[in-house]
Amino acid sequence: MAQQDMTNGSIKPLLAQIFREVPSHKMSKDSTWSYKRESLPIMIFQVDYENIYKVENLELLGDDRLAVVEGTINTKVNGNQNFF
Repeated sequence: MAQQDMTNGSIKPLLAQIFREVPSHKMSKDSTWSYKRESLPIMIFQVDYENIYKVENLELLGDDRLAVVEGTINTKVNGNQNFF
């Protein structure tokens, strides 16, 4: 159970930020997309979050075209602040 909690609470969110998922449709500068992630229980709170990505710029490296992608995260925390 502890291994599953560690995987879901720490490793999966970290990997989602490092290895960004890209949609299959064509994109251009200022294109945005997002992915909602599963809610995480943290102590007495429930944390909902969504990864949001935006193509900030398009650049050339030799003959290759590169997309500069900015990633942010939107979080929503719910829960009772008093624990008895």
